[in-house]
Amino acid sequence: MSNRRTICLFIVLLALVALPGLTMAQEDTTIDPTTPMTEVEPNNGLDTAQIIWTDGVTGKLAKASDVDYFYLITSGWDAMDLTVTVTRPAGSPLQAVVTLYDEAGSELAEAVCGSVEPCVRARVPSGANAMYIRLDDSRNKGGAKYTYTLTPTFADPYEPNDTPAEAKPYEVGRQIAGLIAPEDVDYFSFQAQAGEEFHVTSSYTTVTILDANGNELHVLPAFNDTLFSLEETGSYFMKVTTDYGAQPYWLQMLRVNRPLLLSFTTAGTLGGVAFEPGDLLLYSTLDGTWEMYFDASDMGLQGNLVAADGYFEILLSFDKPQTLPDLGAIKPQDVLSFYANMTGEETEGWLSWYIDGSDVGLTQASEAIDALGRGVNYRPTISTKGKLAVPGASRQLSAQGNDIVLFFETATGADTQGYWQLDFNGGPLVGQKANLVALQPDWGLSMQELGYFLVFDRPVSINGVVYDVNDIIRCRLSSEGDVCASTKLMWDGAFVGNYVIDALAAPPVELR
Repeated sequence: MSNRRTICLFIVLLALVALPGLTMAQEDTTIDPTTPMTEVEPNNGLDTAQIIWTDGVTGKLAKASDVDYFYLITSGWDAMDLTVTVTRPAGSPLQAVVTLYDEAGSELAEAVCGSVEPCVRARVPSGANAMYIRLDDSRNKGGAKYTYTLTPTFADPYEPNDTPAEAKPYEVGRQIAGLIAPEDVDYFSFQAQAGEEFHVTSSYTTVTILDANGNELHVLPAFNDTLFSLEETGSYFMKVTTDYGAQPYWLQMLRVNRPLLLSFTTAGTLGGVAFEPGDLLLYSTLDGTWEMYFDASDMGLQGNLVAADGYFEILLSFDKPQTLPDLGAIKPQDVLSFYANMTGEETEGWLSWYIDGSDVGLTQASEAIDALGRGVNYRPTISTKGKLAVPGASRQLSAQGNDIVLFFETATGADTQGYWQLDFNGGPLVGQKANLVALQPDWGLSMQELGYFLVFDRPVSINGVVYDVNDIIRCRLSSEGDVCASTKLMWDGAFVGNYVIDALAAPPVELR
């Protein structure tokens, strides 16, 4: 398409309720964007301006000195050229004057509409959320015949971009708006580092990620919630198409930050942050930074933190039996809950019982917990140091140290009640010798992405790929749910050198 094409800008109606200082003149806020609206009085000032779409509005200056004001929501993302046309039916004596204002009410342009169209044009600055349009008669006249149709249009700022050679540079994180049609293709280029993960959201379009040679890597449907990663550093393309018909669209690509909470078997220092074996450090996979998140000594806890889950409420399991005020004796088969008032170098909050292991069959040394998370319906999942035999729904359940079992609780706390069920069978994945030492359910951003993050106590080979100690392996669950349909390296354990990961938790994924 030529770069003269215009964009009937996409408007998100839900945003209207958040616009300050705006009185909606019409009672019915359900607007059909495919046909011009009908002007509704009163709309004689900025404070009563009628909201319109870019398909325009049909109105009338009903009496002398009548003035009509309209409020047009713009993209808020890109600088665009706005033009306004006014058409009059045969016999209309209207000599229209159109004035454009920015969202603060400052005048941008004014013109008397004659036979040459468009009537008036103005540049909408980047970041502007709205424009006001005023229409009156140059002689201050009005009446039944003073009818008109006013139509605002925007020029697509990215055309021409119909081929990879014409691709417009895209800055990751920016929201942009354009116009698309089934016969059109829009290309944008962007840069990525090896291993970076992204999320693309778009309206009414399919976004295809291509490498520098035009090879298809990922296909992302409209309104998708799919995460994808790029394996090599370099230049890439977004190819934008649609099957929905000619219409405006918006598009945004965000980088994915997967924060990690990690505990290690020994004391040390990472990124300038000193830690003990009972602490949890917060690591940003996007920024590569470390910070203290949970200081165990502030809460009077001793020993090595061997299992953790959560972010706001943290579940904890320690390898050292100990006695805590108000809680009593804590064993390696137990799970504590920590609610934080403050995290970081000065950790504050309160501890309580979450699972008393002895109440639900965890009594042997081999049944000491060494990995935990929250699975289906937020229920706790654990793995143990070795074999376990615990009550199931109808009979005794047996599992190995590389399996994950799910706890169906009927009561948590000091008097724990419930039963166990096998949730993940690790034997077929890595063999019986490897022990699972850290796990975290991976909720992804959609049901198709459910799985686990796994860490083993020794190198393991999965489908011909060798993962080392400390490597965090992403397992996408099969449709049956108890085995991995696919695995890949989520995080390279070599980043922590000789320190050994002993507990893993994953705070919510951040998009930025």
